[in-house]
Amino acid sequence: MTKIDDEVFSYSMITKIDIPKSITILGRRAFNGCEKLNEINFPSDSQLEIISNECFAETGLTKITIPKTVKKICDKAFFSSLDLNEIIIPEDSELDYFGNDCSVGNLTSKIFIPKNITKIDSWFFSNNLQLNEVIFHKDSKIKAFEHGCFSRTNIQKIIIPNSVEVINDMAFDGNQNLDEISFQENSKLKIIGNHCFSRTLINQITIPESVEQLGSQIFDNCRNLQKVIFPENSQLKTIDVNCFIYSFIREISIPKHVKCIKNGTFSFCSNLVKVEFDKDSELVSIEARAFYNSAIQQLILPKGIKELKEEWCSKTAKLNFISI
Repeated sequence: MTKIDDEVFSYSMITKIDIPKSITILGRRAFNGCEKLNEINFPSDSQLEIISNECFAETGLTKITIPKTVKKICDKAFFSSLDLNEIIIPEDSELDYFGNDCSVGNLTSKIFIPKNITKIDSWFFSNNLQLNEVIFHKDSKIKAFEHGCFSRTNIQKIIIPNSVEVINDMAFDGNQNLDEISFQENSKLKIIGNHCFSRTLINQITIPESVEQLGSQIFDNCRNLQKVIFPENSQLKTIDVNCFIYSFIREISIPKHVKCIKNGTFSFCSNLVKVEFDKDSELVSIEARAFYNSAIQQLILPKGIKELKEEWCSKTAKLNFISI
């Protein structure tokens, strides 16, 4: 026997089950609706590989340990199992796929992301106010955080694996306890998407030198943010519109490959007093309202600047010195 068939125990009154070693597949909706089911056990040498769609949906489970041999947890596997608050994934797990709405992260306070997972899908952990800790395998292969994947959780700090190449829009938006974001050395990160860290409590962040693009409103309403650090060899080329709008950033050094400060980049940054440019800056343009209503006091612009658009520094009451 290698499979527990589809719907075989669906809506039954079972309270406990021991899964035989030989089982490799738990079928679709196999235990769906088993409201009394509160214990499931796997042997240490389990050969299980697949937990199918809705397999444990609407059960009474409070805890489950996923066998290390499991490769796929499919769509809605634990959907609406509202008492499930602990999912244990071993460090040597072979898991490489979380399905849509599988609810692995819906009620858990801590989650381990195994080595072979290559992306966190859009909105995967979103709105899980129980979640406060995410740990990645030390040799993680993850490449992408998709839209809103960790938005509106209670994560307090996170270390981004160096394999990540893109953090998409709103990935950490609205995490009102998130105050520490760091990146592993030798990061491959290229893109940080729109609203990615908006409305978080981060105080300071160092952007990896590999990053080429910062999206719009990344730090919107980051009221604790004081400093963003770019390494000397930063490859950053684009800082998109309103990137720092309404943040409390105090100082920043613009990397040399940035060619344009776009509309509203530092608008309403009421604590911003210091902006510096690299001596070899490639900056050629500052767009409308780039420093609108900021607290900037002086600006020494790069020699290659060619265009200052209308209202680029309007309502900067403290600005008393500009040099080109």
